Amino acid sequence: MVTRAEVLLAGVVQTTLQITDGNVTVQSDAIRRRATFRLQDPTGTLVPKNFGDLLTPGRSEVKLWRGVQYASGAQELLPLGVFGVSKFRLDDSGTSMSVQCDCFDRARRLQRAVLPDDYVIPAGQNYITAVQTLFRYRYPDIIFGAVASTAQTTPLITLQAGKDPWGEGTRLLGNIGYNAYFDPDGRCVIQPVQATTRPPDWFLTEGVNATLLSLTKTLSDEQFFNHSVVTGESTANSTPFRGEAYDNNPQSPTYIGGPMGDVVDFYTSSTVTSAAQAASVARARLNQEIGIPILVETQDLVHPGLDVDDTLQITRARSSIADLYVVSKISIPLTFQRSMDVATKQRLLGV
Repeated sequence: MVTRAEVLLAGVVQTTLQITDGNVTVQSDAIRRRATFRLQDPTGTLVPKNFGDLLTPGRSEVKLWRGVQYASGAQELLPLGVFGVSKFRLDDSGTSMSVQCDCFDRARRLQRAVLPDDYVIPAGQNYITAVQTLFRYRYPDIIFGAVASTAQTTPLITLQAGKDPWGEGTRLLGNIGYNAYFDPDGRCVIQPVQATTRPPDWFLTEGVNATLLSLTKTLSDEQFFNHSVVTGESTANSTPFRGEAYDNNPQSPTYIGGPMGDVVDFYTSSTVTSAAQAASVARARLNQEIGIPILVETQDLVHPGLDVDDTLQITRARSSIADLYVVSKISIPLTFQRSMDVATKQRLLGV
């Protein structure tokens, strides 16, 4: 097992760090990727003395990698994320000097770059273009990765001064059934929220080639909905636009006419301005919320290429598990002594 930590300034590698321990967490949250890493600094070379030093919080970024080194010496590494240093901690104890840094992906930079004035998005702008323009306004150096298209356009929108542009942008995207996040290479990805209808991205199975070490299985109905209703806000003389999506498959275990009943998620937004948009948002929200309420958490040999929303085929006969699951949270260690923790939610294909 090998790791690499590159210190970046304006996207250019300045130096590399020899990490001794740490962890990268990826989860479905406003900030998708977080990291903590530790290293030894016996001479205090890395200790910030002023803002110009590399590890001063807010100054530079760290790109983390994990992979393997073969007997030939060749290495194969996968990126885990590009993180801004938020907190630097020095522990000077006896003969040792150790450093710990807490870091967040680039979404935090947009979160903190709140709008200094009211920000107006004119009516008729393409939603994706409007959000990209908003992000570039507060983060001029942002790099976009995969960005899907849409034909939907905005109403007149005014975002108030002091609002978080990342939160506002992702909220607007949610109103057309899309989401945004920063990928392992630090690029902003904008994609529609889709149901899980593809083959497994990875297999965690028992047997001679197993990478599955242990698991826990929890049944819970928290955060479960099988019926989504979306409405726009009405004016004095108009009926609000309305969209619905629900599990109407009688063979589905989450069928609204089945034993789980009709569990409704109700969402209202002033930026939902057409019936088609309301229907699209309802479907996207249902895709995120529907699923058999079985949570499986596993401890596995590390696979640094896994990501949130990947699909896993998990098989363990004595735990009565042989199904497809969707990753909701991953904890990837930056040392060989610990396993990878994966939290999942079972989903039904084709709903």
